[in-house]
Amino acid sequence: MKYGVFIGRFQPLHLAHQEIIFNALEKYDKLLVIIGSANSTPSLRNPWNDDTRIKMVQSIAPKHPKLITALLEDSNYNFNDWLKNVHKLIMFHLDPLGENKHEINIIGCYKDAGSYWLNAFPHWKLDIVPFTTLNGTDIRNLYFEGHHDWRKNVSDRVQQIIFDWETTGDGPYETNKLYKTLKEEYRYIKDYKASWSKAPFPPIFVTVDCFVICKGNILMIKRGRNPGKDLWALPGGFVDQNEYLKTAAIRELKEETNIDVAKPILESALKDVIVYDNPIRDLRGRTITHTHVFDLNLKQLPNVKAGDDANYVRWLPLGEIDSLKNQFYADHYQIIKNVLFKLES
Repeated sequence: MKYGVFIGRFQPLHLAHQEIIFNALEKYDKLLVIIGSANSTPSLRNPWNDDTRIKMVQSIAPKHPKLITALLEDSNYNFNDWLKNVHKLIMFHLDPLGENKHEINIIGCYKDAGSYWLNAFPHWKLDIVPFTTLNGTDIRNLYFEGHHDWRKNVSDRVQQIIFDWETTGDGPYETNKLYKTLKEEYRYIKDYKASWSKAPFPPIFVTVDCFVICKGNILMIKRGRNPGKDLWALPGGFVDQNEYLKTAAIRELKEETNIDVAKPILESALKDVIVYDNPIRDLRGRTITHTHVFDLNLKQLPNVKAGDDANYVRWLPLGEIDSLKNQFYADHYQIIKNVLFKLES
């Protein structure tokens, strides 16, 4: 038996995706379509939720006996974890008995530097498909700009799924609220990039974030403005021209949370500084953040009060983090997961 595996985010599923899936259904005895960035916070990069994208994929060949869909969460800063989860999905859906009797083919194309993962499955075959210039980013930009040209790049069925999503809302959001929120954020990002358009080189922004843990709780804020307004985030912000990174981190922490801990105690509680540099982690532009890890060994949780860019602040128990994974700004949930992993190892 020959099986195919096609991994993508499908934001949205476009005509190039559709052709690949059509061809794979003809070529293979089973086709597993793995939908990435599952359970992600709705954003301009991932506007459509899991159910919506499953509908998109299944709309190509409704109830086709060869077509299987599965969801895969991101592991932005732990590639081995991502590989493990891909492997588990493939084995569960295509080789549940572990007999290893089937030929498994990973379908994909070498699109850009982000395609390196295709070479991470040496025990399976590669089915390299022709490169296409069609991509989800351009389609999403046209969509949020209000240009009708985006429709040319998706099927009629996918168009209808997007129209239904746009007019009925998505997940816990009220009718149209998410769509309107993302449209507003799109305009903000566009204006933000325009303000840097005359710079001689594309800017690289340097930021700090503060991972503060105390008695099994992490200090979190809700952002008070775009991008990511009302989403959970680590306290932090941009580094000033005349600041050291540690100085910037403690300043931002104090400004946004008014944490009732003296600076010398915070400095002594600093256990690590971890750089997170995913090139697409922030839609405003290339943003490299330095996460300062503070482990407060105090008898009780310090008092906090929202200030500056935060409209809410609280100590969030570790047990609640996963239940809020689709309410975090940018890659902050992934950062938290990675820091916790490092603290435990």
